[in-house]
Amino acid sequence: MKVKIPAVIIVFLCVGIILTWAPWLDNQQIKADVYKKYAQTDGTAAAGCNYSVMYAPLGRWTPSCENAHYVTFWGWLMF
Repeated sequence: MKVKIPAVIIVFLCVGIILTWAPWLDNQQIKADVYKKYAQTDGTAAAGCNYSVMYAPLGRWTPSCENAHYVTFWGWLMF
């Protein structure tokens, strides 16, 4: 019983770290998808800015000079 509790905690920590890191997300693909979907509506294309991709908890944060968007670890574009 004493061995099972630390093992479960270690497994949950590993899963949490992997979901936070989200290595399956491709930063170049995220940048292209966000640009294609939001560049005209949030003024990024008109301002001549570009999106950058940064790590965020459970996904990626893509700010530009006009607006910012969040991409979840399963690949959904949020706001």
